[in-house]
Amino acid sequence: MLNHLKLILVLLTISFLACFEAEAKNCNIPNYLATWGQEMPVYMTVVKNKSCSSSVFSTGQTSVVIATPAKNGIATALSNGARYKPNKDFVGSDEFVFVRNGLDRYGNPQESRLRVHVSVVNE
Repeated sequence: MLNHLKLILVLLTISFLACFEAEAKNCNIPNYLATWGQEMPVYMTVVKNKSCSSSVFSTGQTSVVIATPAKNGIATALSNGARYKPNKDFVGSDEFVFVRNGLDRYGNPQESRLRVHVSVVNE
C-alpha cells in the first residue's frame, strides 16, 4: 500500500513530458520528464547551418517564451517549444533558456525553465 502511494505521488509531481522531434539527421535531443517550478537541463546537438526544434507536450500550457537568447545562433519560441539555428558556419557550444508558462493540476500559474545546452557540430 505504501509503495502504491509513493508511486502515485511521483506520478502526480511529473507535470509534463518534453518530447523533442529530431529534424532528420540534423538534430538530436533526448526525451525526458520534467516538473513544474524547476529549471531543467536540455542537451541538443545540431549540425552547423541546420536548425533543431524542440516540442513540449503537456496540459495547461499557456505560452512559451525565450528568456535568455542564444549567443551564437537564433532561438525562437514556438507555440509548443523552441527552435534553434546556429549562426552561419558556427561550430561549438551555445546556450539559451526558454520558459514554459501554464497552469498546474489545481489551476494555479506555474513556470518551468528549460536551459538548453547546444553543441553545434560539422556534418
